[in-house]
Amino acid sequence: FDGHNDLPWAIRNGFDMKLSNIDLTKDQRDMKVDGIPWGCLHTDIPRLKEGGVGAQFWSVFAPTSLSGSAAVQVTMEQIDLVHQLCDKYPSTFEMA
Repeated sequence: FDGHNDLPWAIRNGFDMKLSNIDLTKDQRDMKVDGIPWGCLHTDIPRLKEGGVGAQFWSVFAPTSLSGSAAVQVTMEQIDLVHQLCDKYPSTFEMA
Protein backbone atom coordinates (compact mmCIF):
# COMPACT_ATOMS: atom_id res chain seq x y z
CA PHE A 1 0.00 0.00 0.00
CA ASP A 2 1.43 3.37 -1.03
CA GLY A 3 0.13 6.03 1.32
CA HIS A 4 1.39 9.04 -0.64
CA ASN A 5 1.84 9.48 -4.40
CA ASP A 6 2.74 12.81 -6.02
CA LEU A 7 2.18 11.67 -9.60
CA PRO A 8 -0.63 14.20 -10.25
CA TRP A 9 1.65 17.07 -9.21
CA ALA A 10 4.50 15.68 -11.33
CA ILE A 11 2.23 15.40 -14.39
CA ARG A 12 0.92 18.90 -13.76
CA ASN A 13 4.40 20.42 -13.61
CA GLY A 14 6.43 18.21 -15.92
CA PHE A 15 3.88 17.35 -18.61
CA ASP A 16 1.56 20.36 -18.72
CA MET A 17 -1.21 18.26 -17.09
CA LYS A 18 -1.51 16.22 -20.31
CA LEU A 19 -1.49 12.46 -20.00
CA SER A 20 -0.89 12.33 -23.75
CA ASN A 21 2.63 13.66 -23.03
CA ILE A 22 3.63 10.62 -20.95
CA ASP A 23 3.33 6.84 -21.29
CA LEU A 24 3.04 5.32 -17.82
CA THR A 25 3.12 1.78 -19.25
CA LYS A 26 6.88 2.27 -19.76
CA ASP A 27 9.53 2.38 -17.05
CA GLN A 28 10.38 6.06 -16.64
CA ARG A 29 13.05 5.80 -13.92
CA ASP A 30 15.86 7.14 -16.15
CA MET A 31 13.82 9.93 -17.70
CA LYS A 32 14.75 13.41 -16.46
CA VAL A 33 11.83 15.84 -16.44
CA ASP A 34 12.12 19.62 -16.30
CA GLY A 35 9.48 21.24 -14.15
CA ILE A 36 9.28 18.49 -11.53
CA PRO A 37 11.02 19.67 -8.35
CA TRP A 38 12.67 16.26 -7.81
CA GLY A 39 13.62 15.95 -11.52
CA CYS A 40 12.03 12.66 -12.48
CA LEU A 41 8.91 10.53 -12.14
CA HIS A 42 8.75 8.33 -9.07
CA THR A 43 5.78 6.36 -10.42
CA ASP A 44 5.04 4.36 -13.54
CA ILE A 45 3.07 1.15 -14.03
CA PRO A 46 6.05 -1.23 -14.38
CA ARG A 47 7.54 -0.01 -11.09
CA LEU A 48 4.19 -0.19 -9.31
CA LYS A 49 3.94 -3.83 -10.38
CA GLU A 50 7.60 -4.51 -9.57
CA GLY A 51 7.08 -3.10 -6.09
CA GLY A 52 3.89 -5.08 -5.49
CA VAL A 53 1.81 -1.93 -4.94
CA GLY A 54 -1.83 -2.98 -4.90
CA ALA A 55 -3.39 0.24 -3.63
CA GLN A 56 -2.43 3.84 -3.05
CA PHE A 57 -3.62 7.24 -1.98
CA TRP A 58 -3.14 9.95 -4.57
CA SER A 59 -1.82 13.20 -3.15
CA VAL A 60 -3.26 16.35 -4.65
CA PHE A 61 -0.93 19.14 -3.66
CA ALA A 62 -1.46 22.88 -3.70
CA PRO A 63 1.48 25.04 -2.67
CA THR A 64 1.02 27.32 0.32
CA SER A 65 1.66 30.27 -1.99
CA LEU A 66 -1.85 29.68 -3.37
CA SER A 67 -4.97 30.49 -1.42
CA GLY A 68 -8.69 30.79 -1.91
CA SER A 69 -10.08 29.99 -5.34
CA ALA A 70 -6.60 29.47 -6.86
CA ALA A 71 -5.83 26.71 -4.35
CA VAL A 72 -9.24 25.14 -4.94
CA GLN A 73 -8.73 25.21 -8.71
CA VAL A 74 -5.30 23.55 -8.51
CA THR A 75 -6.71 20.87 -6.20
CA MET A 76 -9.74 20.17 -8.40
CA GLU A 77 -7.57 19.96 -11.53
CA GLN A 78 -5.42 17.32 -9.88
CA ILE A 79 -8.46 15.35 -8.71
CA ASP A 80 -9.64 15.43 -12.32
CA LEU A 81 -6.21 14.21 -13.41
CA VAL A 82 -6.51 11.20 -11.08
CA HIS A 83 -9.85 10.37 -12.73
CA GLN A 84 -8.16 10.70 -16.14
CA LEU A 85 -5.44 8.27 -15.00
CA CYS A 86 -8.14 5.74 -14.08
CA ASP A 87 -9.82 6.23 -17.47
CA LYS A 88 -6.58 5.92 -19.45
CA TYR A 89 -5.17 2.93 -17.54
CA PRO A 90 -8.27 1.03 -16.32
CA SER A 91 -6.44 -2.29 -15.95
CA THR A 92 -4.09 -0.66 -13.42
CA PHE A 93 -5.98 2.18 -11.72
CA GLU A 94 -9.53 2.40 -10.41
CA MET A 95 -11.30 4.57 -7.90
CA ALA A 96 -12.28 2.89 -4.68
